[in-house]
Amino acid sequence: MIQSLTTDLLSAVNHYLSERLGLYFNEMRYSDLERGLNNAAQELGYANAEHCINEILEGALNKQDLQTVVRNLTVGETYFFRDQAVFIAMEEKIIPELLKRKRKSGNKALRIWSAGCSTGEEPYSIAISLSRTIPDIDSWQIHLIATDINTRSLEKAHNASYGSWSFRTMPSEFFHQYFQPSAEGQHKLNDNLRKYVKLSYLNLAEDEYPTSKSGTSEMDIVFCRNVLIYFTQQRGKQIADKLADCLAPGGSFITSASDSSRFITQPPKGLQRVGSTIFVKSNAEK
Repeated sequence: MIQSLTTDLLSAVNHYLSERLGLYFNEMRYSDLERGLNNAAQELGYANAEHCINEILEGALNKQDLQTVVRNLTVGETYFFRDQAVFIAMEEKIIPELLKRKRKSGNKALRIWSAGCSTGEEPYSIAISLSRTIPDIDSWQIHLIATDINTRSLEKAHNASYGSWSFRTMPSEFFHQYFQPSAEGQHKLNDNLRKYVKLSYLNLAEDEYPTSKSGTSEMDIVFCRNVLIYFTQQRGKQIADKLADCLAPGGSFITSASDSSRFITQPPKGLQRVGSTIFVKSNAEK
């Protein structure tokens, strides 16, 4: 049953989710929080959302049920080559300069992380850009990890099959070159690109990184776009600083316009702004 929730109840569960998972909804987004909680309650079989919230606040939900709540609260919109200016910068400047530096040192390995990858359009867009920019890509070690807190989104990313809405800004030549028709009007990414992306669960608010175990250390590029908006200002800054620690010298941190606005006066730790949404770690190897 769809239930209208009180501001006090929404505030209480919002505080819990912020502390436990890092998910935060300001009051302007309480309607999104309410809708997500109603959907989660219905999916979990509760009579109403208030009962579900009380169970959340008491810590009575198991990990699987809590994931159901997360899935309903983090339904992010994404599509291939979202913010094309970022991918132009990738192909024309960031990747060529990175390749030049790597070749000079004899290190033919690239380490890239898509943090908060949702249903996979972002990391697969990165894979396409790499294939377009690196003529001898098969001779390189590509370590492209993609993580998210939403397990259902990760399942879709694993499948790598998408409908027309995901391609709405993709150049048509990319669409025909990198995708093949699959069932029911879907198109599936070619296996020779899927192989570069390693998908896994990671909670930016709780899990440890950088670590060698999670493969998140010494990254050449970290993408974290339209993710920090889910956190409080303080928690978002802490997460951005941790992601900055994941970068190798000279590495790039790429965010979105909505996230980047948090760093107008103070960039993430040890980073310098080089574009509206791009930051670079200092002390690059010459």
